[in-house]
Amino acid sequence: ILALTLAGQAPVTAQGLEGLHRARVGVPDQGAQSREQAIRSALAQVLVRLGGPEAGGVALSLSNPLGYVQRYQYLRDPEEGLALEIEGPRPRASMPEWRVTNSPLARL
Repeated sequence: ILALTLAGQAPVTAQGLEGLHRARVGVPDQGAQSREQAIRSALAQVLVRLGGPEAGGVALSLSNPLGYVQRYQYLRDPEEGLALEIEGPRPRASMPEWRVTNSPLARL
């Protein structure tokens, strides 16, 4: 039964994952406030794709969302107007580490 189930599913390829870490959000201008809001919103979209609905809230609560993206760029579309596109989040090695020192598990 498992073989029949797996045979019916499409294989996961790198090509299918190409846009997984990218998101694009419309912006009114290239100002700092618009940029920060757009990066926060786009990063939330990426995190929801990677970790589910709860993960989007993490991006919305970040104090410096720019520090968590690999790159961003502005794009101008004649029909849709100005947009900001991000690629992120940064690789795990560059993310801050969260340590729990008062946990019984941390003392093991």
